[in-house]
Amino acid sequence: MKKLLILSVALGSLSSAAAAQNNELHVYNWSDYIAEDTIAKFEAETGI
Repeated sequence: MKKLLILSVALGSLSSAAAAQNNELHVYNWSDYIAEDTIAKFEAETGI
């Protein structure tokens, strides 16, 4: 179980590093948890 957790964290960090190079941010969240205009505001403020 501990090895699986370590593997998951390692793979997660690698995938987030690859996403950073593409100037993309992936947000995994429950539906209807973020307001519809939040993403547009974030993109306008950060340029991502």
